[in-house]
Amino acid sequence: MKYFVKICWFIVLFAGSVFFFGNKMVEQLSDEYVSTTKAGTSELPVISLRSDGVTVNSLYGYAAELDPLIVRENFVTLESDNVIDLLINERATDVRKLLYEVFDTETGEKLTDGQISAFDYTDKTKNARLKLDIETQQGREYSAEVTLITSESKRVHYYFRFKQYDEAYFAEKVAYMLEFSKACRDKNIDYVIPFLESTYRGEGTDYAHVDIKDSYQMVCWGKLEPEIVGDIKVTINEIYKYIAVGTLKYTVQMETASGDEEYVITERFRISLGGDYVYLLNYERDMNAVFDPKLISLSQAQLKLGITPDTQPDMAWTKDNSMFCFVRNNTVWYYNIPENTLFSVYSMNSGYVWPSEVCPEHDLRILRMDDNGDVTFMVSGYMNNGEYEGKTGILLYVYYRSENRIKELLYIPVAETNQHIRQEIGAFSYMNAQDVFFFMAYGMIYSYNMTTGELTGLTAQKVSGDVVFCRDLSYVAWQEEGNVSDIFILYLENNARRTLHVDGDKLIKLFGYIGDNMITGYGSLSDYAAYSDGSVYYPISELKILGEHEEVLKNYHVPGYYITGVSATDTAIRLQRVVKTDDGQNVYDEAPDDYILIYEEDQNRSFSVDVRVTESMLTEYYLSLPSSFKADTVPKQTVSDVTVIAENTLVRVQALETQDEHYEVYSFGSIIWIKDDPTEAIALADTDEAVGTVVDRRGRIFWERGVQNKNDDLKEETVTKALELTDSAIDAFLNLNHATLPEMFYFVYKDIPVYSMLEDGSIILVTGYTQNQVTYTVLSTRKSYTTRINTLEEKLEKGGNVFRVMR
Repeated sequence: MKYFVKICWFIVLFAGSVFFFGNKMVEQLSDEYVSTTKAGTSELPVISLRSDGVTVNSLYGYAAELDPLIVRENFVTLESDNVIDLLINERATDVRKLLYEVFDTETGEKLTDGQISAFDYTDKTKNARLKLDIETQQGREYSAEVTLITSESKRVHYYFRFKQYDEAYFAEKVAYMLEFSKACRDKNIDYVIPFLESTYRGEGTDYAHVDIKDSYQMVCWGKLEPEIVGDIKVTINEIYKYIAVGTLKYTVQMETASGDEEYVITERFRISLGGDYVYLLNYERDMNAVFDPKLISLSQAQLKLGITPDTQPDMAWTKDNSMFCFVRNNTVWYYNIPENTLFSVYSMNSGYVWPSEVCPEHDLRILRMDDNGDVTFMVSGYMNNGEYEGKTGILLYVYYRSENRIKELLYIPVAETNQHIRQEIGAFSYMNAQDVFFFMAYGMIYSYNMTTGELTGLTAQKVSGDVVFCRDLSYVAWQEEGNVSDIFILYLENNARRTLHVDGDKLIKLFGYIGDNMITGYGSLSDYAAYSDGSVYYPISELKILGEHEEVLKNYHVPGYYITGVSATDTAIRLQRVVKTDDGQNVYDEAPDDYILIYEEDQNRSFSVDVRVTESMLTEYYLSLPSSFKADTVPKQTVSDVTVIAENTLVRVQALETQDEHYEVYSFGSIIWIKDDPTEAIALADTDEAVGTVVDRRGRIFWERGVQNKNDDLKEETVTKALELTDSAIDAFLNLNHATLPEMFYFVYKDIPVYSMLEDGSIILVTGYTQNQVTYTVLSTRKSYTTRINTLEEKLEKGGNVFRVMR
């Protein structure tokens, strides 16, 4: 009997356990899980830096640790007592401990570390004071990683860089940026005009972008009356003893003919300040309207985009034009025309009072809209809220209209900053009708089949140069490193491949695209041009513009002339040319540029962007709806209570084991180019528009625009060692051929030897320079000469503009 009772109790206990745990478990099949979450607000703490009495630089946390030497977006000066104050806005977390590490950016060596568990409280923030026990060198860059540990044992990582100067004038530089910005808004022209470099451009026509060369009327907002709402976010992107590069970001409200509108303003400064003087070296201001669904013109069937630099928003629509979606202000908007409802499907803006407070470290891109109204879209970069807050990578979602629900399709983590993701991964992305997703990562092109879960590499080698991606015609074209015989074309809807191939002595080059058409060049390997150092380049003798089926739409060939560079606008292609000399050798002289004009046919698009110009607002943009659109009232702004269904969607893409050296061009704290060729990177940074900094793959500064003295010399011991080298040893140094002599002065300023070659083959060492003159020594004779800069430039040009830098 007692055994029977025991068995009954066991059955009851087992049944109860099954019921209890069955209700607690999440269904798991083959290591997959399913969870449903609401769109969240940002919860991770934000750290601000405080130095010299001013607070700057909002640092957003990373959920996974990055290499601290590759994050280069925020700078601060180290105070004289080796102190940096951190102000921690905990938001929805409880910070229990702070860990920190400091590295020498140049060598990568860790200099010190420590931890803080006792915090001061001020204005609802936890404050931590980093007292660094290291000896710093004046003007040297240091990298810092700060890790916050929360009450839930979560680790969140933050990164910044700092320098120390005896007199950094840090507070004065920040104060000037704020003062100039206010003077512009207040229309204080007596203050503003002396700092401008206004040139005659005609009357300004667009407030979307204004810079230091515009008229004072444009810089001072013309007839606009902006009023700041919220706080001004100050970010210092670069810092030197006298020079600072910084950004102000804030929101303004204005009364317009359409009603009250909001705009996100970004101002970028490059200033030189020390003691009693201040120079405004560069100034730019971008103005971007915040989309308001209420601002619709029913009579003209247009949604107002307003003043914006984003004149071609990403959008898609159904075949019957009944529904369409578009991206504005970090949000995917959805308009159901028959129901006259307009709402946000997905947004990273949750929890922010003003649009300028949003961390804009991600991109949204619409990949596809099905005829039933479902939308597939991609989020890439840094995720600033929700389940993936603090992570970086690619997220793929689909919005199911009938269920008002979002499903996560794919998550590809990438251990890089958002800026690297934009440059290296964001070249193109596409989802075809068979649910195959195409994307680019780490210089390779991949496809991922959503049905089978198969990840396929589509390139045999790293892509060389830029890819040509035509979304409307659904193809991507590229060349691979070391291959001058083939251009590869992949048609993304049917996965068909074609190769444009040349045989024998011929070569082919992919220059880019114009409209939906590829720009290709053809030449001969035997037409190579040899430089004095033995390197070669291949001029192109014929240019072809190819259509959808590789048919030749335009052909350019002028006997005797060769093409060395191509740049395209919407309506024309500029050709940089050389002409072969009469002696029959492969020697070329520069020739005037030529142009190919392109007349594009008007496209009948159901949804398009139109322009309106008014006296007060100047240029504004409107999204035009189809001619069939009819509505008597403003669309209903339904609140989309969207939930996200997440499964085990993780897919990993590994970086190449061996990473070739590359050079990143920073401008105002953002990466604008990544180049394999250091000379090309310097040329891009050495422009009035960029005023950039070149950084190598390991995060070390390689070259900077406008920071060196007006005169400098190599140290005596450096000259002595540099003159002892042989020609063969010099050949092993970094090749910067075809750069300019003034660009090489930066290396002299940094006490780095620079070698070049005269017309007779003599190797010289550049030992010093002033504003007008340069000093150099001929290695073979040890004789030194001082001459005008342009005189030596002419001699070096005849020698092939050969430069070698000891690194």
